[in-house]
Amino acid sequence: MKKFAVGCAAAIGVFAVVIVGIALATTIFDFNGTTDTTPTDTTPTQTTPAETGPVETTEPATPIEVEFVDAQSRGLIEYSAYGRASLEQFQLNITSESDDTLEIVILPGTIFDPQAAYYIQSLVVITEKLVLLDPHEAVESLNIDAGTINMQLDTPGEDDSLVLSMTPASGDLMLLLNLPDFQDFDFRIQQFAIWTLTDNPGLNEYPDTGPSDEEIDNIRSLFEIAGIPTEEYRVLQPPVYVELIEAQSMGLIGVSARGTGSINRIQMSLTSNSDDVLEVAILPGTIFISSAAGVQSMVVVAEKLVLLDPYEAVESVNIDAACANMELDAPEESNSLVLSTTPASGDLVLLLNLPEFHDETLRVQQFAVWTITDNPGRGGYMGIATGFAIFGTGPRDEEIERIRVLFGKAGISTDKYQALL
Repeated sequence: MKKFAVGCAAAIGVFAVVIVGIALATTIFDFNGTTDTTPTDTTPTQTTPAETGPVETTEPATPIEVEFVDAQSRGLIEYSAYGRASLEQFQLNITSESDDTLEIVILPGTIFDPQAAYYIQSLVVITEKLVLLDPHEAVESLNIDAGTINMQLDTPGEDDSLVLSMTPASGDLMLLLNLPDFQDFDFRIQQFAIWTLTDNPGLNEYPDTGPSDEEIDNIRSLFEIAGIPTEEYRVLQPPVYVELIEAQSMGLIGVSARGTGSINRIQMSLTSNSDDVLEVAILPGTIFISSAAGVQSMVVVAEKLVLLDPYEAVESVNIDAACANMELDAPEESNSLVLSTTPASGDLVLLLNLPEFHDETLRVQQFAVWTITDNPGRGGYMGIATGFAIFGTGPRDEEIERIRVLFGKAGISTDKYQALL
């Protein structure tokens, strides 16, 4: 009985082990997915996207706008500047010392002075420049549009260091630089306009050739638009018109003259004694008398205008003239001539003011003048050599006829002149 109980217990144990083994194998087999006979549902399904929140993006930092002078004074930037051997540009290097992104504004009127050399010009910015700097970024070799301030000094070269002036331009110069019309002109007019303000030169004191009449008119127009008083600037002052003899008699000018060895030209020098700009008119009929015996006086045959800045001296002005004393010698360069206070009159002035007279050859002009001043007979004229001729000749018949026509047009009677009878 006891053996039977032990045998039953053993059989039950074996059966339990088999059952556990089968269960374990089934579990493993299912886990590997090889015994799943469930039909696969092939109906398409739409996947619903997972709901997500807004995507966070990092936007660029907004630049901090700061004016160049202010940025430098606050230590936000470091800079260096050098000339470019040019009147119209200089080189600027900038390094950010800030943790922020900076937009540096370099304004018109910002001034850069030479660091050491006293003979180098200062430069003034004429066009606004914007420079974007990332934190601690360095930007080199920026070209900055500028004009020079000290007209008579040298242009900064590439080795000439410039330093920022803490005092920007002001007054009339700022009015000019901030004028939109100023930016529309070429650099030549811009620079002349700046020099007009900063150096206030006379017309003949600008470097090189100086501004033309048209450029002066443009500068005057810019000043008027900007509200800058033109009367304070010498080159923009309207000239005072005055005739040569009157100007000398009033003490406004000093006059000296000399011959040239020619019968049709003299040289004159003028010196202004006036605070005004003078437009001196040398009129036809103005006479210069020789100070030496045996030398002809000369009479001006064509109007000449000479513009004189205040206290300016102008040398060697060529004046078209004719000899007024046929039998005497033509004045040489060594012969001084004195301005007569009494101009020509009568028939001579009628002749010299005739427009057709100025269209004639020098021979006809001179023979016509001698006809009035000396009244020679037909064969009594002094000869005039022209071209490569060595010996001079008197007037030809056709030249006498042209003189007769000139006299008729001028209203001069030919009856009293021997050569025209």
